[in-house]
Amino acid sequence: MAYERVSRVLLKPRNVVLLTGGILAIKIFPDAFPQLISRPLYQGYHGGRVRKLQDLQLEEFQEVCRNLGVDAERYHLFVTGRWDIKAKGVSWMPNGVQFGIPVHFVEEPSIASIRFSDPIKTNLDTKEGQLFQESFNLSKPARQFALASEVARIESGHTIAKACLLPTFIAVGYVTTFAALPMLNFLPRFVALLGIGSVYMIIYRFSLGQINESIDLRMDRKVANLSPTYANGGLEYYEKRIQKNIALRVLLESKGKKMYSYYGNEHQGIFYSASAPLTSRKDAIKKIVQQNNKNRN
Repeated sequence: MAYERVSRVLLKPRNVVLLTGGILAIKIFPDAFPQLISRPLYQGYHGGRVRKLQDLQLEEFQEVCRNLGVDAERYHLFVTGRWDIKAKGVSWMPNGVQFGIPVHFVEEPSIASIRFSDPIKTNLDTKEGQLFQESFNLSKPARQFALASEVARIESGHTIAKACLLPTFIAVGYVTTFAALPMLNFLPRFVALLGIGSVYMIIYRFSLGQINESIDLRMDRKVANLSPTYANGGLEYYEKRIQKNIALRVLLESKGKKMYSYYGNEHQGIFYSASAPLTSRKDAIKKIVQQNNKNRN
């Protein structure tokens, strides 16, 4: 049968090595060459021209790098039209990091410069529309906390570690398969491989989600502990993000309810979390702010 032939091919050691090597290369490529993928994908435009970085945005970013002890020269800044920071790359690699700063990360953001879908545009005058617009107005501490949290995540080195996770699971799954097949000889080989592969994929997705949440919370705490100003900025930043999502839940109607929870968190998958819940991140920062206030008194 064709399924049996496929299973025999997959179980050859040479093919497993090629598969894991290929997946590792695919995972690392976007971070090794971010100028080829990240910048063209997220670059912001206005009137057909590339948006220019404002002096204020550059100054705030450089100040963040000084506070973190990071070399700002390894970061290639651009303005993104997306609502959140978009960054790809590894600072110690030759191509450095492509770092997209949202267009509204300025003192007085212009709503006209931010891209909205039609359901949002037509409801900007409503209560939720006003709350949505207000969520883009961030103070300097809030903007710098967001920048610092992303820089800290990149500098942590977890990018490469996460890229190696899937190839590692495949290699371990290959060894496990050889050990388990004799005990599953009552099943067709392809069915046994499919079952083992499915279990490992679920474990991989769950593990990756837990790693994402752990990294988010640890980097947030690291930045918030730099100073009370950063901590206060972090609390404001997550309050505004939650405010935006709650407004979007109403503005986008049925689609909004599918995307955002009642509390403003983004709905995640069953086994996978792309990031820690915003409410958890806000609560973690809030504890640091309360401790700072207690120490001050």
